[in-house]
Amino acid sequence: MKLQFRLMAVILPVLIGIVTVISITTGIISTNALKNQSRENAQLLSRSYAGQLNSSIRLFRSLSQDLGSATVTAINIETTLQVFRKRYPQFIHSFYGSPDGKILMMSPYDKDLESFDLSSLDGWDRAVYDRSSAVSEPGIFFGNEAVALFAPSFFSYVEHREPDVDGMVVLILPLKELFREFKDISFGNSGSLFVGDKKGRLIYHKDESSFPPIQSVFQGDTALENIIRAMTDQKSGFGTYRNGEGSQFIAFSPVPEASWSLGINGAYNEITAGTTLLIQVSLVIILIGILLAAIILYLVVHSVVAPIEELTILAGSIEKGNFRQELQISPSRSKILRTGDEVSKLIVAFNKMSFQLDRTFENLNQEIEERKRMELALSESRKYVNDIIDSMPSVIIGVESGGKVTHWNCAAENMTGIKADKACGAFLPDLLPYLESEMGNISSSIQSGEPIYIKKKKHQEENLAHFEDITIYPLTGSESLRAVLRIDDVTEKVRMQEVLIQSEKMLSIGGLAAGMAHEINNPLAGMMQSASVMDNRLNKNLHMAANEKAALKLGIALDDIRTFLDERGILRMLSSISESGRRVAGIVENMLSFSRKSERVNSTHNLRELLDKTLVLAGSDYDLEKQSDFRKIRIVKEYGEDIPPVLCEGSKIQQVLLNLLRNGAQAMLEAHIESPCFTIRLYTGKGGKMVYLEIVDNGPGMDENTRKRVFEPFFTTKPVGEGTGLGLSVSYFIITEQHKGQMSVTSTEGVGTSFVIGLPV
Repeated sequence: MKLQFRLMAVILPVLIGIVTVISITTGIISTNALKNQSRENAQLLSRSYAGQLNSSIRLFRSLSQDLGSATVTAINIETTLQVFRKRYPQFIHSFYGSPDGKILMMSPYDKDLESFDLSSLDGWDRAVYDRSSAVSEPGIFFGNEAVALFAPSFFSYVEHREPDVDGMVVLILPLKELFREFKDISFGNSGSLFVGDKKGRLIYHKDESSFPPIQSVFQGDTALENIIRAMTDQKSGFGTYRNGEGSQFIAFSPVPEASWSLGINGAYNEITAGTTLLIQVSLVIILIGILLAAIILYLVVHSVVAPIEELTILAGSIEKGNFRQELQISPSRSKILRTGDEVSKLIVAFNKMSFQLDRTFENLNQEIEERKRMELALSESRKYVNDIIDSMPSVIIGVESGGKVTHWNCAAENMTGIKADKACGAFLPDLLPYLESEMGNISSSIQSGEPIYIKKKKHQEENLAHFEDITIYPLTGSESLRAVLRIDDVTEKVRMQEVLIQSEKMLSIGGLAAGMAHEINNPLAGMMQSASVMDNRLNKNLHMAANEKAALKLGIALDDIRTFLDERGILRMLSSISESGRRVAGIVENMLSFSRKSERVNSTHNLRELLDKTLVLAGSDYDLEKQSDFRKIRIVKEYGEDIPPVLCEGSKIQQVLLNLLRNGAQAMLEAHIESPCFTIRLYTGKGGKMVYLEIVDNGPGMDENTRKRVFEPFFTTKPVGEGTGLGLSVSYFIITEQHKGQMSVTSTEGVGTSFVIGLPV
């Protein structure tokens, strides 16, 4: 018993000291961690709300940019502004002004604002100079605390020059709309959220208005001035300061879209309040720990001191890792061993167990190492195979005989937008419905063990035909019935083949047309020459010597012959033959010029003459099957004065114009328009840098989806076999790429379509 008390007297104070030190250390570390975590939480909140505010400003700027872009092509800017405000009522005013600040359009209309100078608004000059959208400093705009958003509207693209600012969209956004989501946010008992601008003004606080300085609201020491300086410098951080209410903190983050800064303010003792409770809990834990340590120590000393020596030997031997060593019992314990006490029996049992444990441990280590090597090799092989499959441009899909998907590579994800984890385990036709018809082929390939090749499988996607080569490979080495599908998109290849075939046809037709034109010219020249000789002999030089000699011989008077010819209209018929011959010759020459191959040489052309020649060519267009005659269409010409010549490739421009005229004519005649009409306008653009050619018809028009896609290659609304979908895309390429011009289309269903071509002078 004396040994036990001595041990307790020595160990208990040491144990109490250790528990005390650990508890105090834990309390201090936890306190500091709590403070740091609170600071990080405050900073995280400020960054989160600043990001939210920044995203909102970016969204509103994007809306202003979209409106600015919309005014470039808008037919009615006032209607565009009204529709925009109706859709986005957050903006209390929207203006469209000229570059010098004059209001051209506004919504809502306010007569008192007609003479208001928009250029006086903060941010106007910056938006015009930078040629980009801008956000003004907060201020009082038309009786509201608000900001102004500016978005320039560019007139047109001019080669080698920045586009001119044609106008400016100005949107007035009240601050209460911008900060609406923040009005109910609070932090603790005294904390608040606020926003300051780069001038150190408070532009948002739930209890303040009229943009007071931040310093005057929070009334802190010099530390607050440093915090405000960091905020105006667009920095993020955490700082403390003191005022009449004690120690305060501010966590702040920048809002770069508007050069603002968002801060979270509160009492510093609120974020450290938890540390006091933590210290109190730590003291209670120390007292409980000391009491428990005393009780446990007493029990341990009382029950374990006797066999401690044998357990120490056992622990030491096992610690050395020598499991086979038989533990020896000291002579002093041999008597106890014979009496069979539990500790001694435990030592004997541990001796036996250590031997078995050593053998098992050795075998287990060998198995573990072997398994690690196998798993590593398997993992590397699997990753290597997956990398190869995922890097392939073809779609690779693994399926079971029942259609369940087992593999889905990156190309399949990109084609369908369905991730592999969603696709694997699903039924293949549910993912790719057009493959349902191939399930029989998949089963046949798996059963026969032979691959199956399917060429140019056609399916519709977004109203467009797509073609794919599908190869089905059966997995013959697998116990389960599976196959691999390889899908290659050959749509472009098929379409290019169609284009080549069409091009060959067009080349053949062009050569045939040129040959026919030459063949027509030969007899036409003979007809015109004979008509000219007849006119000369019977009209212009009727009294030539040869005529008088022949008339005298036949006893006929030449004047009687002239009278007869006049009465019967023969001279008029000769004149008509000559005129018709000249028209035919002109048409043939125009066709030869249009079909003749050129080397893409640009030269100056008179667009009036080019248009008139194209109209003559179009006038000879007649579809016997559809009974469509271009000459039934009324042509209205509105040519401007002093149109400068344009440097271009004449045959290419004729190709574009002829394509537009034929498309419009077919649309109007197929829709059975009562009075089909083309209005062709030719005018010079602002500044004289561009010449615009506009072709307007009163046909059926197009819906918005068709209008957006009308210039896409291979897009056509005509039935299969009647169109390649290349006419307008080639025309767009000729104008925009080969001539650096512009080409646009506007259309209204039931009203008509307008194509506008702009060519640089």
